[in-house]
Amino acid sequence: MAFVFDELFTTFFQPRDGKEASEAELEKYLREEFEPVGVSIHTPLTDAFVDLTYSTTSEIEHYQSDYPALYRVLYAVNYIFIQITRHYRGKVRNIGEWRQAVRAVFQQYRARVNSPEELQSYIVVYFVNTLEADRKRYFQAEIDDHLEILNLVAKAYMAKPERQLLRQGKQERKEDYAPVQYVTTEQDLKEAEKGIQYALEHSDPLMLEYNNKVDHITMRRQKGKGEGIYST
Repeated sequence: MAFVFDELFTTFFQPRDGKEASEAELEKYLREEFEPVGVSIHTPLTDAFVDLTYSTTSEIEHYQSDYPALYRVLYAVNYIFIQITRHYRGKVRNIGEWRQAVRAVFQQYRARVNSPEELQSYIVVYFVNTLEADRKRYFQAEIDDHLEILNLVAKAYMAKPERQLLRQGKQERKEDYAPVQYVTTEQDLKEAEKGIQYALEHSDPLMLEYNNKVDHITMRRQKGKGEGIYST
């Protein structure tokens, strides 16, 4: 990876014979010669996060047969974090994003870059800022809506004594559900309504709150796909 930054720096950020490279030359290089940069995204912290999401998936599986509606809610909430991680990894590995990162640093910070190491640092900062912008613009609202649904449902289940929980499971199992999507959390949350309504005791305010959150997720997901946020 170091040779890529060395080549970029000496060719486009370091004047040669008093002459600076042009944007047109950089664009030609990015289009015809630039190779994807391999970066390690398996840090201890990211690996711990991924391990937690997948171990949570295993724990959730225990509810699938007894509480199929609750299972869909739990799975959807956990899966949103898996999707966000995949989005971040995909963005860091995307050559188009790397081209844009080099382009942005060249246009904005060219005069400040004094070494290949500094060039690398500026590109890292670009990606950090880009991913943070995605979080603020899209993912934080996704997380908030999913967690609010989880809190709403969890409170309803935790308030029930054991006898009512057994009855709740029986009512959920009587419903017919479409296959779990494993991709579109909004569809799983809509399917979960069939059984969740019993846990919420057909309360109009609670069901309205649940449905509103699902609608928010659905509309945001459609908008996000149109903007290329993520598709899986």
